[in-house]
Amino acid sequence: MTIPNTLQDVQTDWHFAVPVFKSKLNNFPAHQAGLRTFLLELQQKSPGLKKSNLNGWHSENNLHLQDHPDIQWLNQAIGQFSGQCVAPFYPGQEAQTEILLTSCWGNISGGNAWNAPHNHLPCQWSGVFYVDVEKSLERDEESRKKNPKDRSGLIEFMNPLPLGRHYHRSSVVTYHPENGMILLFPGYLMHLVHPNLSPVERISIAFNLEASQARPRS
Repeated sequence: MTIPNTLQDVQTDWHFAVPVFKSKLNNFPAHQAGLRTFLLELQQKSPGLKKSNLNGWHSENNLHLQDHPDIQWLNQAIGQFSGQCVAPFYPGQEAQTEILLTSCWGNISGGNAWNAPHNHLPCQWSGVFYVDVEKSLERDEESRKKNPKDRSGLIEFMNPLPLGRHYHRSSVVTYHPENGMILLFPGYLMHLVHPNLSPVERISIAFNLEASQARPRS
């Protein structure tokens, strides 16, 4: 399967001297229903894993190996996106650098579900793709108008250095999820997902990547 022009422009944000890449997949609407249905059916078949997820479902880590057309489409889209993001970190070696999708899992978070602070070490790069999150955030938009500190359902990244406002350094930064949005960040970056205060479930897919240097032939 070849996916031409899959990405919108890739945005690179530097927080705490750490990059967070963001984009959206242009043809995601054609795959959203298939991904959503597949994950909901998988949830019924598997109890899932207990990791950072609290009150939510975390699938097995082999989602990328599933023989499903929408999953295979996403695998290639992740490869295209991550390759574009990571290439500048290997100047002059882009052709020899292979981006490997090493693990991938689905997350279904209903009311009061959240993800505790964690990182993805020893993986080099990690990311998340949002399948169906905007309905759960509709309620939150009204709440945030009344309470700007309401961060329900937002992903939050933490400054690796314990620097606060006294040093004019931000301690955290949050991103507002959108359907079809994809994020990529270093595996060591601590992050959390704030509790979903809506009864509507949130569905996302997380993944880990490794950048492998091809060995020269003897």
